[in-house]
Amino acid sequence: MMEEEPIKTLDSGASWLYVLSWPPGEALEKEAFVIPVFARQNGILLAVPLDFLPQDVLTAGLNAEPLDQVGPSVVIQCPGVQESDNGEEVPVGLEISCLLVDFSEEIKRSLREFDPVTDTSPILHFWPDLPETLP
Repeated sequence: MMEEEPIKTLDSGASWLYVLSWPPGEALEKEAFVIPVFARQNGILLAVPLDFLPQDVLTAGLNAEPLDQVGPSVVIQCPGVQESDNGEEVPVGLEISCLLVDFSEEIKRSLREFDPVTDTSPILHFWPDLPETLP
């Protein structure tokens, strides 16, 4: 049996784009880009575009138990960046609002690393008017 590849997170020095399918375990309804920020024991903190997760899920997450799939969340603002031709992140002078959501490790089954070659389905961006801009 192959060992599951660990999620690359910002706190480990990696800046990777993942795709989250929602709702988990159901017929594919919608997908969004997410950025793994921090891995913790039994969970992971993801930056998620606003308006992706249903408000009732976020509200329930505010009072979540430690093993609930969706935990607390908060809206933050981050500087927007775009990737240069040589792979460096370049600030674009804009602030992007996103949601930091604490998920249980179960969410990993609904995550996949983004592949620009094979991922051609519609995916919600952090900033739909400037899809190449990330927080």
